[in-house]
Amino acid sequence: MRSFAYGWLLLLGIGTLFATAETATSEAQAAPKPAPEMQRLLGALSGTWSITYQHESAGDTPARGTGQGEEVYRAGPGGLSIVEEVHAVESSGNVAGHGVAWWDQSAKGFRAIWCDNSSPNGCGVMAKLAEWQGLNFVLHDEWEADGKRMLFKEVVSDITPASFTQTIYQGEIGTELKKVMTIKATRATAAKALPGKATQ
Repeated sequence: MRSFAYGWLLLLGIGTLFATAETATSEAQAAPKPAPEMQRLLGALSGTWSITYQHESAGDTPARGTGQGEEVYRAGPGGLSIVEEVHAVESSGNVAGHGVAWWDQSAKGFRAIWCDNSSPNGCGVMAKLAEWQGLNFVLHDEWEADGKRMLFKEVVSDITPASFTQTIYQGEIGTELKKVMTIKATRATAAKALPGKATQ
């Protein structure tokens, strides 16, 4: 009788193991995979970067000088997003920023959120899609200020395993955008192993 009970328990245990393995396999198969565009972005930017930057004058606004600090890019959960953290120091004080970008398959472009300590609202969702344009990664935003529709454009260019450049432009819709900041990034640490590599 005891051996029969043990045999029954063994069968139950084997059945549970198979059911658990099947569930895990099913869940793994159902988990979404990063889009090639997302893998490319992670491969290009993941890691820790030392940055120096220069503010430019924009219209009646004088340049705010220079700054230096650190940018860190890492993969979000499942590699489906990229997370950016920025810490820098300039003459006006400390700068802290946090951003998240992800691939929107239905829109065929990247969505992005940016937060920093100089924004009145803390965070904002960029109104336009970001995208790869050839070898450059380009972000766009649009908003209203003093009754005017304004445009923002950030171009991440000259991307290599050791460095890249971020150039930021903005201006009123219908006018030529003016360069307001140039950021030079140099790799401080090697990137972690991530799916995908930068496509050059």
